[in-house]
Amino acid sequence: MAPNVIIEMKEIGPGPSWVQDKEAAATPTFRLYEDGTVVRKETDLGHGTTRFWIGFLNKSDIRKLLNFIEKQGFFKMKEYYPSSYLDVGTIVITVNTGTQSKTVKAEYPEPTNFRKIFEKLETFNVPNAKKYRPPKATLFVYSLPFITDPTQYNVWPIRSIDLEQVKRVKKSVIRGDNLDQVLLVMQNRLTGIFSYQGKAYGIALKIYFPYE
Repeated sequence: MAPNVIIEMKEIGPGPSWVQDKEAAATPTFRLYEDGTVVRKETDLGHGTTRFWIGFLNKSDIRKLLNFIEKQGFFKMKEYYPSSYLDVGTIVITVNTGTQSKTVKAEYPEPTNFRKIFEKLETFNVPNAKKYRPPKATLFVYSLPFITDPTQYNVWPIRSIDLEQVKRVKKSVIRGDNLDQVLLVMQNRLTGIFSYQGKAYGIALKIYFPYE
């Protein structure tokens, strides 16, 4: 039986406009399980690349992190803080202490204390972290007919994955060699555009975390 998730943070959008399943395709930024397993997403905004790290927290570290979140008044926050701006992403934080559980969604500009929690989790130093190798991922594929010259993009090189076929069913769970090849082709990115059979396709990748 999988251990409960104590803390999870997810950033939904805005991302490329052609990603239609923004919430389903969003990989968590941070997830901590009750057994101490922690996975964090590290994004290099300058290069648009993403890496994942996995490590372990002891009970003392978990308590310190929960205390920090509780001191920011997380459990007294509203469940949703909307934005007056267009095309902004949504940060979703869920905390489950065992006695209290709450999910808070916030858009820019986020409340100050919510922002403190976001920054704490986004920059959290995972002790003895190792590069995380996901067991599987979901590949979302979209046709991009507004791109009239697909040749400006790299050709999709993986013969075992037919983008047109995946596009018809919208998504496909990939594992093993297919996953390794996709991760290599995506070059540490979670979205990308490729040319395939004379057409342009958009790719979005959702990474699975432990116990999923």
